[in-house]
Amino acid sequence: MGKTKFARPFSPQTGLGPLFNDNSCLACHGDGASGGHSERTVLLAGAMLNGGPSLLEHVGGPMIQDKVLTGFAPERVPAEATALTRRISPPVWGLGLIEAIPKEAILAQMRPDETKRALGIRGLANWEKGELGRFGWKAQKSSVVTFTEQAFSWELGISTPGRLEEPVPNAPPRQVAKPDISRAEFEDVVAYQRYLGAPPRGEVSWKAQRGETLFSGVGCVHCHVPSHTTGPNAWGIPTGLTVELYSDLLLHQMDEALADHMVQGAATGQMFRTPPLWGLRLRKRFLHDGRTTDLAEAVALHGGEAAQVVANWRRLSDDEKRSLETFLRTL
Repeated sequence: MGKTKFARPFSPQTGLGPLFNDNSCLACHGDGASGGHSERTVLLAGAMLNGGPSLLEHVGGPMIQDKVLTGFAPERVPAEATALTRRISPPVWGLGLIEAIPKEAILAQMRPDETKRALGIRGLANWEKGELGRFGWKAQKSSVVTFTEQAFSWELGISTPGRLEEPVPNAPPRQVAKPDISRAEFEDVVAYQRYLGAPPRGEVSWKAQRGETLFSGVGCVHCHVPSHTTGPNAWGIPTGLTVELYSDLLLHQMDEALADHMVQGAATGQMFRTPPLWGLRLRKRFLHDGRTTDLAEAVALHGGEAAQVVANWRRLSDDEKRSLETFLRTL
């Protein structure tokens, strides 16, 4: 039922808008498979106001939707905006497995060890109302529920039982008395994302095996942690499952080449959550804004805490770099 509702096109009669980016979840999360990624991007705006960061909610931010119902003015970039960024649509598979990784295991990765110190890798947790952030490009959402509530609101203009508001052009969101979808409908979509598995690995050749060794050797594994283990949870996901995520789910400083200057929680304008690499072989564009189709360029643009790892990667031979990419293309 959740899969059906995930693909369901909304209309103005069923709650779409007034501002929206498309009319269904599947429209932006369908490449590769239902729940996958997309090459499409959305626009976010932020600013520094009164000496601190602002997501410009009072003038329609941070998301600037590109579609509007008839009778409403198109949304415009607020005059106050000092930061603009594009964000590509990420896949939503495996979210329940991510949610089932114990908080303590994620936080333990912030403890520095000798290797991380030598590479300049630190890592920082983000939080949402006291709960550990796990989802979103800056780990700004803590659960599948709050992640989905925000997506319904920002992307579709759909109010939900837990978020009785809809974005309107260049003004604070309007409060509504009744949600556009029922609690049962919302929970079905949450369940679909929570229990949707990540795609299986592709064929692993000897060259990919060599690339995996190089991936570890240059230091990529210290942020793109290959696997985690599920712990006790409230959603019926078995404990002890291996989650081949290739992410530590922590924030890392990436420096100016990748900076979007958007501050979200503890994430500064140069910080991003380590993106999970599972399903990478199905993607066509890379990095938070989808700026490149070239995996080598995506690696080279990593800076900040990744600078020494990138320097190690640059010292590889061309054949070794191709092996590493072959490995990545099996994920």
